[in-house]
Amino acid sequence: MSPERLAFWIALLPLLASALPLMEKAFGPDRSAGGRASSLGAFLGSAGPLFVLALVYPAVRDGGIVRFTVGAWSPLIGIQYRLDGPAWFASSFTAVVSLCAGLYARARGAYSSTFWFLFLLCHWSLQSALLSADFFHLFVCLELMALTSYILIAYKKESAALFGSFNYLAVSTGAIVFYLLGLYLVYGSSGTLSIEEAGRILASAGPRERAYAALGMAFMAGGLGVRTAFLPFHGWLPDAHASAPHPVSALLSGVMIKVSFFAQWRILSLVDAPWLRTGFLWLGASSALIGVIFALCQSDAKRLLAWHSISQVGYVLAAFGTGSPAGLLAAGLHAAAHGAFKSLLFLTVGSAADAAGTRDAYRMAGAFRSIPEAALGFVIGALSIAALPPFNGAVTKDLVLYAVGEGFPWFLLVAASIGTAASFSKLGILLFSAPGPASREPALSSGEIKRLRAALRRGALPLAALCLVTGLAAPVLLPSAAGLLAPGYAVGFAFTASGTAKSLAVAAGGFVLARAVLTTRGRTWTHRFERLGAGPEATLTLTLLGLALLAALGGWAGREALG
Repeated sequence: MSPERLAFWIALLPLLASALPLMEKAFGPDRSAGGRASSLGAFLGSAGPLFVLALVYPAVRDGGIVRFTVGAWSPLIGIQYRLDGPAWFASSFTAVVSLCAGLYARARGAYSSTFWFLFLLCHWSLQSALLSADFFHLFVCLELMALTSYILIAYKKESAALFGSFNYLAVSTGAIVFYLLGLYLVYGSSGTLSIEEAGRILASAGPRERAYAALGMAFMAGGLGVRTAFLPFHGWLPDAHASAPHPVSALLSGVMIKVSFFAQWRILSLVDAPWLRTGFLWLGASSALIGVIFALCQSDAKRLLAWHSISQVGYVLAAFGTGSPAGLLAAGLHAAAHGAFKSLLFLTVGSAADAAGTRDAYRMAGAFRSIPEAALGFVIGALSIAALPPFNGAVTKDLVLYAVGEGFPWFLLVAASIGTAASFSKLGILLFSAPGPASREPALSSGEIKRLRAALRRGALPLAALCLVTGLAAPVLLPSAAGLLAPGYAVGFAFTASGTAKSLAVAAGGFVLARAVLTTRGRTWTHRFERLGAGPEATLTLTLLGLALLAALGGWAGREALG
């Protein structure tokens, strides 16, 4: 089978697999947990794309591109797909995280066939968005992704989850209007919905068309920015990711916010907008630091992780904003590394919260006693996100800092690294401390603990192994990754004594800061800032400010085009 025919199955398999839990829901016995059909569908929909991706890899390495149009229609009117190196890379870690989150959820046994139907539809929309090669089909995929995630966030019908889902629904719906406005301006300037064709036309277009296209690109970046959740478009994420079911939190943080980033990558790789990249450099570095400051203030363990998603996306965006081959490689690799260790952290910390019966980190002492798998996974995830060798985060953060180079953004990222080490030192101290004499009875029965441990072994520990193996094997894996993300760029990496010393110094600084935060005065100050930067009012205000900022950048770029 040709690569063109094979590549289509990357997106099609999750959609076809979703029919199995749907049929089980319609015709099977009424049950609270999905049956064998749901299990089979979840496995085929997540593992199947990995098999297809392995088959088409030779066609995309070293800059290869697979283009195809659904149904053999003319490219002018058909749905266009494009599988290039970045799309292959993003599709691969999307499938890996989805598979691990699905294995965890299946072993927990608390998710019905309805959940699995929506889970697979979400995976289908994620893969389709990564392959999409025209502006309007990308919009459709992003909307499908959002619609399924709204329901998955609120799946357990808890009040906090319903609020987080509605908050995301409100801001996301408003933001996508700006994407459509930008699409209108770009289409009016280029006369095509094909991203690749629009790039070619606008490269030789007149000043007026380029001015309109610049403003359109700014609006589209704002619409995608809400889904990527970098500052100031982040307000919906802490509540949504903290209150969602744990496998959904892993999927949203590990994958979903990266898909809109890779959509922006595709657009900017085909439509030249250097002014937008520069804006991303500064927005990303600011997101990294501000996100980690708010993370350090959280008492809710899952909200702490959610704020770190905002911070880590900042690293990705800053590296991408440099526009250099080194920056592209660092951005893609850190997006994948974050997908692994943040999914791992959501599964392990969420499991500890279940065992403790609370998400309040200050009341979770001893939560790991009955679930050693969660303790092991948390340690590996924390060391990875804190960039300590030999884990993957140490490799990717080093590449990000190298790509950004010296300057104020570099300083912001280093400060964010110290804050990251402080956050997970704080969380580790609280979760591994001995429970007090008045500690509560376990929130879960022995049978539930047994299922929880099985879930961690199947879903979380493979992610932990991935964090370690990809770090250790980085010197071997990096040339292949460069062939996908930055063809022609020669890269080398090795853990060195000086690099390890710097990582340990950052970790030591973070530990000292964590100890200061855990004092009585430190807790008083952090509590004052805990709820800032999120909630419906802050979300709306910051989103509008972000859109205004990007519109101003687009207007300035358009004015430059007009001369």
